[in-house]
Amino acid sequence: MSIPSRLCLIALALLGTALGGRTAEVSEKEVAQGRSLWHDIELLTIISRFQFTPEQMHQLAGVLQQLQSQMQPLRDQEKTVLAQAQDLYLIQRAALIQGLQLTPEVQQKLQAVEQQARRYRDEAESLYETVLDQITANILSPEQNQMIVAALQNTRAGQAWLRYQMEQQQLMERQLEYCRQVLQTVRSWDQITFMQRAPLAAEEVTAEFVSSPSPAFQACRDEVYRFFGNVIGIPPRQWESQEYELCLRLLNLLRSAAGQTAAAVQSPFTLSAEEFKRFLLDPATPPLLQARADYLMAGREGLR
Repeated sequence: MSIPSRLCLIALALLGTALGGRTAEVSEKEVAQGRSLWHDIELLTIISRFQFTPEQMHQLAGVLQQLQSQMQPLRDQEKTVLAQAQDLYLIQRAALIQGLQLTPEVQQKLQAVEQQARRYRDEAESLYETVLDQITANILSPEQNQMIVAALQNTRAGQAWLRYQMEQQQLMERQLEYCRQVLQTVRSWDQITFMQRAPLAAEEVTAEFVSSPSPAFQACRDEVYRFFGNVIGIPPRQWESQEYELCLRLLNLLRSAAGQTAAAVQSPFTLSAEEFKRFLLDPATPPLLQARADYLMAGREGLR
């Protein structure tokens, strides 16, 4: 059971306790629905992280539906082989419990079963690898392919790099919040207060990122001051829609002056290769891709 699924069950239990011990009234159907919703949220989170275009999502949904229909017979055949070998597994289990050796005949039959099941698994794996190559070559952007590489190369070195990225991400999120608070404060000033405080505020904000004195500091301070002057004139309703973008722009101005990389406010991609494979092969992935693509396309049409 995944972490979100466990959290869903815990939340249901806590809700029942808060309502006076009514947890028993939660039906199996409701629990199953909760698990299904968490499952869809997990898949949609991955879809959102890739930032697919609607066209990519439609393409990918079609490819994955075809892949799943081709892989299902191979999976069914593997399950059938393993199911037919239950008697052999019972014999093997009993032998292991009793500390006995299997007869050569049983060993040969077990080896034959495992070879046959492995053949179906290998065929399915080969099909998956072929389709993955087609997806990366024909559908995804270089940036999206890099996310896949990060998943497939989730080695110790890769995990260390991800930890570093996460630390950098947390730093940028703190810096972004700092910029948001600064701009909110600046916008709260009237014209006289702005003229009195803005120059010093620009110097203090710049000093948080750039060492003083230096040519870079002076140039950045002047840019920040001009930035302050631009944002105070933005009407409140327009500010609500542009606040995030403007805070990010201020942060990138400061980070650029400090010789730091631009802020990409998105947490690093931390899927393992197996998790990414389950995402692609999950039967719910194509319908969710199509639903999200249709929604985005409808929104795009509405803006015309």
